[in-house]
Amino acid sequence: MRKVAIMAASCAAIFGVVSVAQAIEADQGLEVSVSGAKKGTKKKPSAVKLTVTTLTAGKGATPDGTFGTTNAVIHFDKALVFNNKQFPTCTEAQVNNDATKCPKGSKVSVDGSSSKAKAQGGTGATAIKANPAITAYNASGGKLILKLTSPTGEFNATGTIVATLKKDTGSYGSKLVVPIPEKYYNQFGIKITLQRFGALISAKTKVKGKTVSYVASTGCKKPLKFAGDFTFTDGATLKASTTAACK
Repeated sequence: MRKVAIMAASCAAIFGVVSVAQAIEADQGLEVSVSGAKKGTKKKPSAVKLTVTTLTAGKGATPDGTFGTTNAVIHFDKALVFNNKQFPTCTEAQVNNDATKCPKGSKVSVDGSSSKAKAQGGTGATAIKANPAITAYNASGGKLILKLTSPTGEFNATGTIVATLKKDTGSYGSKLVVPIPEKYYNQFGIKITLQRFGALISAKTKVKGKTVSYVASTGCKKPLKFAGDFTFTDGATLKASTTAACK
C-alpha cells in the first residue's frame, strides 16, 4: 500500500505519490490484484479476475470518523478491457428494491471477503461502525452499481453507489468515476470515513455463442499500472498509485 500524507500549508511528493495541502491528514492506500492477464492477446483477450481495494486512514488531528471521501477515480492499465456493453444490465431501482430479480448475468462481482467495505462514523467510545458487503451490477450507459448491504445491528450503510466507466488517457485505458453519496461521508452531522472499500470483479456471459469476460486482458509482460484520485469532505485531494503483477 502506498501512503500519502496531506499536511496543512505543504505540497510534497512522497514515494511518487502527490498530496495537496489541506487540513485533513491521512494515509491513502490502493491495492489491486489481477489474475489471468498474462495469457491474453489483442486478438484473443483472456478472462481476468480483478480485485480493487481502497484503504483510507486518518491520523493526527483528523482520525477516522472526522472526515470522509466524496469522490474517487480509479485508473486501469491499458492492457485491461471492459466488456460491460456486452453484458445484461440492471437498474438502480431494481437493485435497491430486489436485486435477486436483476437479469441473469448483470451481477459482475464475487461475494466474499474481497467484496466488503469498512466504515466508521465519529470517534472514541461513541463511534459507530459498519462492515457492509459489496455487490456490483452492470447497468446501462457505462454505469456500475455498487450495492452495499449492512449486517443487522450496524449503522445504516445499506444503499447504492453508482459509478461510471469511462475512457482514460496516458498510461491508462479506462477509469471508474465514483461519486460518493452523502450517506457514506455524513449522516446527521456525523462524519463517516470509508476505511476500506473493495470488490472482486469477475463475470462471464455468452454473446452469440461466444464466452465474453466482463474484464479481459490483451496481455502483459510487465506489472500492470493503476492509480486513484480521491477527494475529501474539506476539498482536499490526494493521488495514489500501485502496480499488480502480470500473471
